[in-house]
Amino acid sequence: MMDDEVDWRIHDYQVGNGNPGHKAPSSPRPPRVKAIWHNSFHDQIEKNAGEIEEMLAASAAILSGSENPVIRALASAENELVTSVAEAIKLTLRVGPDQLGIKLNPPAKGKLILVRSATTPAIKVGGMRFHIIGPFSAELKKLRGNEQVA
Repeated sequence: MMDDEVDWRIHDYQVGNGNPGHKAPSSPRPPRVKAIWHNSFHDQIEKNAGEIEEMLAASAAILSGSENPVIRALASAENELVTSVAEAIKLTLRVGPDQLGIKLNPPAKGKLILVRSATTPAIKVGGMRFHIIGPFSAELKKLRGNEQVA
């Protein structure tokens, strides 16, 4: 959807700046997105993200050569995880101020959406209320390797 939004913004720019014959994108115009909630893998992991992505990609490549169907299924799952990390990074760049300028995680002032305190009130969006149930700061510290896992 964000790629479609980029395509339509390019088209609108071209048409509005002297190129009325610019071909419209083949996809329908996406709805207007005011904000997005997205905890990217890189923001959660920080410094270890590149190492983890590389390890998963290498592991998936090695495991995919196995004759054992269970191991090949594991390789496929790891490959899907690597792909989803890449897509998450792309989404983070797309919504950023240099491309689409869509607000990222407004309830957390642009930072990660996480449980900051047990008494944090629900976040209201229109007629709905959302309670953040995770992650917790302690879980992110463990994930980042800043704290020993018990």
